[in-house]
Parts: sequence; C-alpha cells; structure tokens
Amino acid sequence: MDFAAQNYLFNIFKGDALEQALSEMYRVAKPNGRLVLSDPVCETKIPTELLNDERLRALCLSGGMPSKEYIEVIADVGFGTIEIWSKLAYCILDPSHYNTSNLVYI
Repeated sequence: MDFAAQNYLFNIFKGDALEQALSEMYRVAKPNGRLVLSDPVCETKIPTELLNDERLRALCLSGGMPSKEYIEVIADVGFGTIEIWSKLAYCILDPSHYNTSNLVYI
C-alpha cells in the first residue's frame, strides 16, 4: 500500500489487537508508504472501570490510550517518522456522569 487512513478504528480494539492491526498495516506498506491515523488519545491512562464500559467503547472513548504510549506502539511496529498534525480537545469524562474519580481528558 502507498497510503492508508483510518478514523477511530484502532481506538475500539482491546489488548494487543491495536499492535496486531498496526503491525499488519506496516507489513503491507510499500517502502515510504504512509499511514494516517485519527484516534482519540488521552494524557493519562483510562481508569479500568471505564475501559470495560461497552457504551464508552462504542463511542470510541474508553479505548483511548495515553498519547505517548500510542506513539510508542506505532514506532515499535516499525513506522519511522511520526508527525502529529493536530491535537484538539475532544471530550471530558466527568465523575458526575461517568464511573471515575477524576476528570478524564480525551
């Protein structure tokens, strides 16, 4: 592949599925091929009680991982130059509405 793009797809995978999907994308990429990702990430780990919330997973919120960890997964499968084009506030999970003791910024 010369170019592939995805939007929020990797955010819904659990466990090692994200790494497997990225590894497969890297495997089929031509030299100098490009992969463009658009997924919600967060600054801290999502609390366990939210990770298991299927409604939040369907909304692509509970699968968010810390941005540093997300970048490391992309680099670890072999992708070289990683650019972040934008980082916008997307959602805040508030303890008054979600099963969390702290605000979670996604």
